[in-house]
Amino acid sequence: GASNNGSANAGFGGLLLTKYSTSAACVGVSQGMDFRCPLGHFCPAGLANLEDGRCPKGTFSNHSALANVSQCLECPPGMFCADIGLARPSGP
Repeated sequence: GASNNGSANAGFGGLLLTKYSTSAACVGVSQGMDFRCPLGHFCPAGLANLEDGRCPKGTFSNHSALANVSQCLECPPGMFCADIGLARPSGP
């Protein structure tokens, strides 16, 4: 397969993809089972390790099945997102 060297965050702040991940797109994580990328994560095609798909600091995701890092939401004004892979902001 193609290498993802450094490309996992290439789309952040860029193009918002509307395609959501499926078990077929995440075979490395799903092991062929029915799978939806969990809250706080994005799962691009070919993702082999769920830890590599955590939304970055300063963002969160309260939706499952994201396919691109650009779908992680920026932390709202007045809140902070102090860790990676958050399903909701850390606090005010």
